[in-house]
Amino acid sequence: TLVKAPALFKGHFQLEDAHIERAIAEYLPGSDPLSGKLNLKADFSGKGTGKEALKQALFAKGNLTIEDGVLNHFGFLEDIERLIRSRGIFGVKNGAKRFQTLEGPFEIREGNLFLPSLRMTASGVSMSSKGRIGFDGESDLIVTVFFDEKATRKVSRGMLLDLLQGE
Repeated sequence: TLVKAPALFKGHFQLEDAHIERAIAEYLPGSDPLSGKLNLKADFSGKGTGKEALKQALFAKGNLTIEDGVLNHFGFLEDIERLIRSRGIFGVKNGAKRFQTLEGPFEIREGNLFLPSLRMTASGVSMSSKGRIGFDGESDLIVTVFFDEKATRKVSRGMLLDLLQGE
């Protein structure tokens, strides 16, 4: 019997002004973590042709930038707004936060997207994160949020009011 070996591939990939939400929908159906214009440059290699085979066998390394986007599931900032009695200070609506840029290096291997230093800039807040997002939907990320000067004053004032009022 003749057994076919999986197809091997290797190359360089470049995308400009692509819709990130379409790429995400292909690999994480039912998930809508973000939208925006994706610019990506990467070297890649792997073997196989089916979606499931590629999830495990794809290796890629490069840089990505997403511009003029929306990051969903950002409800923790709404919680902070409520705590400091300053609704809307971070511009979060229904758990979604607009951002100017989300950028950094990435690596894909063993069914995971690794982000060693992803940075987001947005009005009122910026963020850096590092860690892993699995194609299976599991993730392990360390996220650091930085508030701009106006938001920092509001956060400090809200915490001081709570202390003074005994809350």
